[in-house]
Amino acid sequence: MEMIYTRPVHFYELDQMGIVHHANYIHFFEEARLDAMSRLGFGYERLMDAGLASPVMNLSCEYLAPSRYPDILEVHILLKEYDGVRFRFSYQIKRQSDSMLICRGESQHCLIAGSGLPVRIRSRYPEIHALMLKWLQENPTELTPNP
Repeated sequence: MEMIYTRPVHFYELDQMGIVHHANYIHFFEEARLDAMSRLGFGYERLMDAGLASPVMNLSCEYLAPSRYPDILEVHILLKEYDGVRFRFSYQIKRQSDSMLICRGESQHCLIAGSGLPVRIRSRYPEIHALMLKWLQENPTELTPNP
């Protein structure tokens, strides 16, 4: 299931050229990821209450077109892979007014406990495991292509 997180571009996110600074797109990925996890029933506050964190293990972002103030952006996110320990998300950021693909990327994560080592979600957190499997099974293989 592809989820869409919508957000405005804020003036303070612009660089000297009047476009969104490239580092902000990573923040937009994170906002969408946290929103999606919360909507699925395992928001970050729930992970923190369980003594868990979800570090970024790998991250990529390909910039295709600039966005500017006051664009409204749609961050399309889907769970692309999950193996019981690690999971990977795909992202596409599109300008809402014309569906222009602004950037796309991926991030890979795991869950860690107090030891700082990855935990086996499948065996230690079966409820989260079930939610991840459900989300993965409802996913298309790729994000919706740009029109």
